[in-house]
Amino acid sequence: DSLEGDEPHGSAERGEDEDSEDEASEGRGDAPSQPWSLRATKQRSFWEDPQRKEAVLAKRRATLAAKRARKGDAEPPQPTSKKLSAATQKRAQAKRLQHADQMEWMRQRLEDGAPLRERRNNDACKAER
Repeated sequence: DSLEGDEPHGSAERGEDEDSEDEASEGRGDAPSQPWSLRATKQRSFWEDPQRKEAVLAKRRATLAAKRARKGDAEPPQPTSKKLSAATQKRAQAKRLQHADQMEWMRQRLEDGAPLRERRNNDACKAER
């Protein structure tokens, strides 16, 4: 009555029934009738126990709450008070602009490099060298 695709390959030819194959392949992860590995099966059964599941989740909640509490105790980082050089300030401002508005950042980069590109592509400047 079953379709050919429902049975595992070759089980009808050997005369095996489905129960014996499940018992034989219980520890193997490569059997087509059992898609889970032995390790995954053990973990799934672990989570089926409500007491264990609640204990693990309670411990996880406690750990996260402790981490949040520690994080709240720390003071926020203060900006550095030392003066930056002009080049460093320019680079920092460009980086902030790059993350805030990439199109504007690229437009400014192209504008800043325009004189240099013009000199490099100018035939009169090339002839002088």
